[in-house]
Amino acid sequence: MNKPVVAFFGYAPPADEATDRAITAFHTVLQARVRARTGRREFELWRDNLSIRWGQAWEARLLGAIDEALFCIPVLTPDFFESDWCAREATAFLDRIARGDTRTRVLPVYLLTDLRLDRPAMRRLSPIRERIHKHQYRDLRAHLDHGWAVVDAKQAVNALADEIADRVVELDHEEEVIARVGPMVERGQLGSAANELEESGFADEAARCRAVEAALRAGRNTTALELAEAARNGLLGRAWAAFAATIRRAEEEARVAEDARKAEQARKAATADTGDDPEERTVLAPSRPSRRPTTRPDSPHRPPRPRPPPPRVHPRRHVPDGQPRRRRA
Repeated sequence: MNKPVVAFFGYAPPADEATDRAITAFHTVLQARVRARTGRREFELWRDNLSIRWGQAWEARLLGAIDEALFCIPVLTPDFFESDWCAREATAFLDRIARGDTRTRVLPVYLLTDLRLDRPAMRRLSPIRERIHKHQYRDLRAHLDHGWAVVDAKQAVNALADEIADRVVELDHEEEVIARVGPMVERGQLGSAANELEESGFADEAARCRAVEAALRAGRNTTALELAEAARNGLLGRAWAAFAATIRRAEEEARVAEDARKAEQARKAATADTGDDPEERTVLAPSRPSRRPTTRPDSPHRPPRPRPPPPRVHPRRHVPDGQPRRRRA
């Protein structure tokens, strides 16, 4: 089953009460028509009082729905522009488009007349009115009092539902292309990715892949990185972000290797100048012990040698040194 595509339905509750729940009826009819034209029963036209369950943190749930949605259908009424939350919701989608997000759509629906929106002199003093007025919007004010079952109102709602349904089908196709081509871009298989994108009808993305591939072959990694960074908000934004991270990692590894090579060259140059390489000095092995005993004669580790006794001389025959010996006659 395809992932549900959430469209955000922004409106001011006081305006719904003032029109006898005409905005609620418009929401119900529009969601049913989009589901019928796409065959996707899980399609949700997100509305705060219907989609936030009892006990949920409404602010966190509301901000999460804004991040998840790819459509914004603001129902333009004076209460809408005076509501801080309605202005915050519309601004979030407009900012995404201003950052280059090509997948987000803002489809305003004009239901109740707002003089500040219609008159340029007043409109320029309201930033949110000025920004929304730059988008093409559908004017359904003439059908508000007659209900959505009359022919003219049905045609107007059907035209809006067709536009949303076409975009939903396109998003399904984009998700399939992302699942197939995204891993190719992450692995750097840009030629194969370009061929798949051309066959799928995304000529601009295919041209980007070929430009990045040409930059890498020419050794211009910085240019390739800039092209990948520029595509972060496009169709393959996540894949290009992973690819850019791979390029940065490769450049860092190359820088570390270059620093190591330069350090080795500097060490060899210093060795050539001094003639002494501290890393190549010969380490003398310890001398082997001599087999001859190293202890002294009177060492306590070895008993002293006995001294030879003095020669025995007869006292009568003893003649002092230097005198001749007398012989008996």
